[in-house]
Amino acid sequence: MPWDKNHPYKEQLKTLKAYRSIPILNKFRPMLEDAAKGHDPADYVLSGEKEPLSQSQYEWRWAIYCRGLGLAVKQEKHSKIKGQPGKIRTYYKWKALVTAHQFRHLYASNLFYAQVPDKVAQKLLGHADISTTRRIYQHLREDEDMKYTDMLNAYIDGQDKIPSGNVGK
Repeated sequence: MPWDKNHPYKEQLKTLKAYRSIPILNKFRPMLEDAAKGHDPADYVLSGEKEPLSQSQYEWRWAIYCRGLGLAVKQEKHSKIKGQPGKIRTYYKWKALVTAHQFRHLYASNLFYAQVPDKVAQKLLGHADISTTRRIYQHLREDEDMKYTDMLNAYIDGQDKIPSGNVGK
């Protein structure tokens, strides 16, 4: 959801494929179903209301969520007190160390390591072009390539130990 001066607004989606069903993993289904009780199906998931969260509400909720995962830090903030020159108010605010978009990359990585085929991952991630999905996986493939290169090196090193008279027999 984009924001303009802290106010959310709906933006035109790029393609019809932007509307899609997203499977809910078994681990999260009970939590989401429990949270949905008492809410209208048309309510926004994160706000639980008819209106989406403002940018500051979203950032606060995200920071609190990340705090529970150990992925947020407590920051000391200072502000001037209105009408009291020279007086400073000190308060603390939680700041998330990761973004929701980084979790999307983690999801893409998990699809790769779970050996989900590229075309299925493309659909689940909502990519119009398979090359977008493959670019996200590219850094993973490089790690995989190194593993296979190491296996090939071990094989070649093992071949060096075979007496020359036994090669090809």
